[in-house]
Amino acid sequence: MENDELWIIGDLSWANAQQTLKLLKQINCKNISLVIGNHDTTIIKDPQIRSRFKEICEYKELRLENGYSAILCHYPIVCFKNHMQGGYHFYAHTHLGFEEELTQNSIKDMICKYGKTERMLNVGVMQPYMNWRPISLEQAVQLIEMREKKWMQNAEWIDLSKYKP
Repeated sequence: MENDELWIIGDLSWANAQQTLKLLKQINCKNISLVIGNHDTTIIKDPQIRSRFKEICEYKELRLENGYSAILCHYPIVCFKNHMQGGYHFYAHTHLGFEEELTQNSIKDMICKYGKTERMLNVGVMQPYMNWRPISLEQAVQLIEMREKKWMQNAEWIDLSKYKP
């Protein structure tokens, strides 16, 4: 836990800087990074908030141990880099609203209509499968693979927004 790496994919907090700092101090992890979300522009100007992060960026590309890439961006990108080569994309902007439904329909079309892999996952903590907690990269990949496997077996779409482990 303490030596893990935690990525917050935007919309850090709607609280003021003092309350947000108090919350950040409760996280038992030394390596916290932030992908900036649309609600973060003011809060990240605070030097004490900024000092809590190892890295702050708007977009991040990671190379995973399995050889694939992962794109971290607050906003969903349907045609993200390496999406046709099995890469992953983790986002959060859409919360549980109509934009998430639009994104899920795009993922569904990519998989069901076009037979292409689309390994995207909304990792916003308000998602039922997130249970207001961060999940590991392995858990995120398992959720994506479960959705793909289920579709391949039954040609049935799994709406992860309703999935709760």
